[in-house]
Amino acid sequence: MLAGRNALVVVTMLWSAAINAHAATLQPLPKLDLSNTFPGVNAQIREANAAAQARPCDPNAVGKLGMVLDAYQQYAAAEICYHRANLLSPLNFSWAYDRAYVEMKLGRYRDASAEFQAALKLRPDYLPATLNLMPPFDRAVAREPGTVRGNHTQIFREPRSILRTRAGRDAAG
Repeated sequence: MLAGRNALVVVTMLWSAAINAHAATLQPLPKLDLSNTFPGVNAQIREANAAAQARPCDPNAVGKLGMVLDAYQQYAAAEICYHRANLLSPLNFSWAYDRAYVEMKLGRYRDASAEFQAALKLRPDYLPATLNLMPPFDRAVAREPGTVRGNHTQIFREPRSILRTRAGRDAAG
């Protein structure tokens, strides 16, 4: 019984050391400018930020801050939070997908494409991530953002044919 307890203590200490070493390599949480926010929004962001600051190695606290920032269109700060949450919990689909979606909102289409692909490795059946990589949507977004709505409508009218096109493209290599 004592040997098992000692082993548990050693494992806990090693795990704690690994988390602290990993935390030192992470990008810091974003500095927030709340000077132009409404009081209710300000309170929500401050609450989420306080939780993330208190637990900077908790992917859920950091990810929640990202979600709040994302909801209030503070995309650059949200991306930092999602990236950090994704590094802390690399098998969590939500943080990978949310980061990709924010990258897309920021106009970083190549980064978004790579992030959507990484998210799909975690959850290959998630249709919205797949649609964000579909032709002609992916080429239209990268080439001419003004044409996105028309192409997006076409994707939703013919999703099966587009998925078959992607499956054929993936099989071809």
